[in-house]
Amino acid sequence: MGYIGTTANLLNCQSFDTLDPPAKITCIVPALSLCFFKAMGHKKYPILKASEVRNILVAKGFIKKSQTGSHEQWERDAGANRPRAVVTVDDNESPFDEYITKSMIRQSGLTRDEF
Repeated sequence: MGYIGTTANLLNCQSFDTLDPPAKITCIVPALSLCFFKAMGHKKYPILKASEVRNILVAKGFIKKSQTGSHEQWERDAGANRPRAVVTVDDNESPFDEYITKSMIRQSGLTRDEF
């Protein structure tokens, strides 16, 4: 299987040629070398800041229960048709990349669209 649209080398962006499966590179701002990629078959998740995640969690009924250092624990009690959920938000990692965002969505028990 060949690589699809690998433009990283042309625009001085980091290359993701070693990914399995190969990734398609999209350079948003070539002058700043800000690269975002979408691996084949994977959905893109938004890049969120900690304040945006907090606002989403509050809107979905989560309450901040504790904080240790930069790690905040947000909890939603169990409801009639939903289990208890605890989401960890780490201020030091903000803005959150696709993988951390996906992990927080999974922890929340919400779907991607609900989050």
